[in-house]
Amino acid sequence: MTVFKNVFKLLRHHIKTLSLYSIIYIVVVILAIQSAPSTTSGALDVPYLYLNNQDSSVLTNHLVDYLDEKTNIVEVDEATLDDALFHREIHAYIIIPKGFTDDFVSDNSPQLTLKTTGDMSGGFVESLVIQFLNTTQSYLLVNESLDENMMNQVSDVLDQEVSVTFQELQEDEAFLMNKTAHYFVLLNYPLITQIILAVGLILSSYKNLHIQRRQQISPMPSTTYTFQLLSGNLMVSLVTWALYMIVCFILEPQGMLSYGLPHGFNAFVFTLTMSAFAYMVTTMFYHKDTISMIATVFGLGSSFITGVFVPRELIASGVIKLSKVFPSYWYVDNALRMGNNDFGSYWSHLGVLVLFMICFVLISLFVEHKRSS
Repeated sequence: MTVFKNVFKLLRHHIKTLSLYSIIYIVVVILAIQSAPSTTSGALDVPYLYLNNQDSSVLTNHLVDYLDEKTNIVEVDEATLDDALFHREIHAYIIIPKGFTDDFVSDNSPQLTLKTTGDMSGGFVESLVIQFLNTTQSYLLVNESLDENMMNQVSDVLDQEVSVTFQELQEDEAFLMNKTAHYFVLLNYPLITQIILAVGLILSSYKNLHIQRRQQISPMPSTTYTFQLLSGNLMVSLVTWALYMIVCFILEPQGMLSYGLPHGFNAFVFTLTMSAFAYMVTTMFYHKDTISMIATVFGLGSSFITGVFVPRELIASGVIKLSKVFPSYWYVDNALRMGNNDFGSYWSHLGVLVLFMICFVLISLFVEHKRSS
């Protein structure tokens, strides 16, 4: 395991530079946590809803009035509805097709388009629609026709019932969830810079012509040499990830105990992805100053445009769309969604990170093959 041990000997030569990033990060996190408000607001925001009623019947008009009382109905370009959902500009959209009432009365499988964000706000809208239609269906069973008088009775009953509310989190729990998520959002920058620097600088040392020639005449098989080298660098990445998990547990033990597992696994997959990216960088660039520059530029650039240092609400939608080409977007978006108790896209985002990792490895192998040939 000579090569494996040498990886950590080389790491010691760069420990001061790498530690500087950790110190800066820990100071920023402590300041961010201390400056955060002690609690969240007492109630969750009323959801925003886009509604297109193409039927305009007694039933659908009452449904529109009912939803208007419980939500904020807004205007959105129908061509961008899915984008509006994705960016949380609305929490749900409903399109009621023409003939919906006739199908509803005849029990002919009435269909309306209802799509939500999948979080609590979207679920609230969905529950309102279900409650309204179920109540109307019950009244329709004992009435001869669906008319204005019957719908007024339905509206009266819905007004008298205990209103459907959000299944709210306690204030302290919601605050803890957001604070833990904020820690992992900020973790994007040090993970990128330290992994690229550590892995890149170590691998670049082995790209030295004299070391490569010594390896060629050594009795160690090339497969063993490559395996030990990659294992050592993978271990460096995993140790970096583990150290930050320990720091998070020290700074926020309750948050880690409650929400640390999904956040930690998200950071773990991101760490592997950035390790593959660092390997790809070293197959293209050998100079240590170039690798250091890439680590700084890539870390800062991706952190700014994906919402790490600047709130996403202040970033233009075009920039947000552009940031999807960076692995950081999917890692940060996962952390932000978990901070809002939204796990609907958790596994799909991790899948995108794995695809990035595979692409980086394939590109690295292709470049190395071209260089060797």
